[in-house]
Amino acid sequence: MVKVENGYKHRLLGYSENKIYCLGGAFRRTKKYLDYDPQGKGVMSFRGDKFLRFEYVPYGTPLPSGTLTDLNAF
Repeated sequence: MVKVENGYKHRLLGYSENKIYCLGGAFRRTKKYLDYDPQGKGVMSFRGDKFLRFEYVPYGTPLPSGTLTDLNAF
C-alpha cells in the first residue's frame, strides 16, 4: 500500500534480450537512463541479463505483459 501511494511520477523499465524488468518508481527522469548506450563503457546488467534500453512510463499505467516486478524474487 505504501508503494502505491508514494507520489512517484514515473516508473523505470529495463529491457534485456528477452525480459522486461520494473526497476521501481522515480520522481524525476535521469540522464543516466535516458542516454543509455548498451555498446558504451557503462554497460548495466542484472544477474547476467544485459540491459539494451531503459524507458520511463507514467507510474499509474499498466505494465507490459510478463514484466518482472519484484527484484527480490529473481
